[in-house]
Amino acid sequence: MGHGETGGQREERTPELNEALVALLPLVNAQKANFKPHEIANLLWTMAKLGELLELNVVISTFESLVYQISENPQFSQQEIPLSLWGVMVCSARLFLDSNANKSNVFENHMDDLFTRLKNTSPDNEEEQSIITQAASWLGRACPVVRHYQTNISKNQVDFRDQLKSSIPSLRIEEEKSLNSLRGVAGK
Repeated sequence: MGHGETGGQREERTPELNEALVALLPLVNAQKANFKPHEIANLLWTMAKLGELLELNVVISTFESLVYQISENPQFSQQEIPLSLWGVMVCSARLFLDSNANKSNVFENHMDDLFTRLKNTSPDNEEEQSIITQAASWLGRACPVVRHYQTNISKNQVDFRDQLKSSIPSLRIEEEKSLNSLRGVAGK
């Protein structure tokens, strides 16, 4: 998606940055009908990321108007929906922590809508898989993505297993299992 973490660095909160963002938000709001789907998705992602630097009430109305643009626009691609979904989840989490339950429910409805649009997708991108998995967990829905977890058997484990087998040939040793191969996990 091209929007990875910045190496664990947190953006520094400065009065100038706050002022610039506060000045830009009404312009974003005024232009909302002119934005293409990928621009809305990018704006939601950016606002969710930068929103940590601003008071929630400063960003909430602009965020809400952009989210409504998504629900009215069925043309979002399978790349734009996870990006938007992540932004909506971040905003919902902030609202939830702020005890603003009414708005949180509104955004959860939009999360549900975006999640439903992704129902039959199976993205290869791990970041998108993670977003879909988190949304499924939040919404209490079955996850459409089956995550594949690698088992890592150390050299010590292999040596110990081989010694046991050579000492006790009749011993049955079951190999280490990955989460997705266990019964009852990942919708199996």
